[in-house]
Amino acid sequence: MEDATELLNRAAMDMRIGQTAGAIDKLRDVLTITPDDALAHTLLASCLMGQRRLHAARHEADLAIQLQPAFPFAHRMRGLIAMSENELERMGEAMQEAVALDPEDSDNVIGLARYHKVRNDLPTARGLAEKALEMEPGDNGALNFIGEIALESGDLDRARQAAQSVLEANPEDVDALVLLGNVALQSGDVDAARDLALWALQRNADDADALRLLTDIKMRENKLLGLFWKFQTWMGRLGAERAMIVLIVAFVLYSFARVALVDFGLQQYGNILQMVWLGLCLYTWVGAGIQNRMVRKELERVRLRPGF
Repeated sequence: MEDATELLNRAAMDMRIGQTAGAIDKLRDVLTITPDDALAHTLLASCLMGQRRLHAARHEADLAIQLQPAFPFAHRMRGLIAMSENELERMGEAMQEAVALDPEDSDNVIGLARYHKVRNDLPTARGLAEKALEMEPGDNGALNFIGEIALESGDLDRARQAAQSVLEANPEDVDALVLLGNVALQSGDVDAARDLALWALQRNADDADALRLLTDIKMRENKLLGLFWKFQTWMGRLGAERAMIVLIVAFVLYSFARVALVDFGLQQYGNILQMVWLGLCLYTWVGAGIQNRMVRKELERVRLRPGF
């Protein structure tokens, strides 16, 4: 019978090659032998989060922290789970604790950077990512994260460069494949984006970002939903604050234009403008709903085909 250490090493190997189900089975065997192994609980939490079993993942991460309160990896994993659950305050607490416990670990610094990114504080997130890269030059996690920020900011050249740098070191890095796929999609190369998404899913069929990329490709190819995808991408590049300003200004201009048309006796044109505005609002609302359903459909398809 294999000992716990050998099983743990094999589970870690399964995780690296995207065999999440196999890793979960081995980690459960480890915990049968050594139920107080904080690392095994944390790795199991990572696998469960990858399968979007967030309640179970949270339970495992909390167990790891109870068993070993000063384990930075467990706190960082708890922060990532909180991010998936949109619990930003809990995410910030966990990531700050991980950095406090081990400030020299670049992964902890990237975890804190992710917290600032989801809070729309891109300058702080970028600064932390660059700090992590200084701490560990060539770190794939830091390079991918810098590329993500560049992509959101519309700097496709820098995002492409970051992804290619990672892929030169590890041609099968799923995050870099997805990043490069998003760059290709936003550059208009849909075929390349699809190839990269499928390549990423071959490496890890549970990867939510790869599935979202595949969904975005389908939207981009749809004549009607493609307009929503372009609008959403453009608004995303603006950032939350500027996007809100654009929406407010657009509403104010619409309101003034409609009042002016009515005042000049052009009631029928005012009504047309109102219908156009309401149609645009409905289009963006429906488009977001369709996108979410498409993502869920892809996730269900992967659950039905665990051997992808």
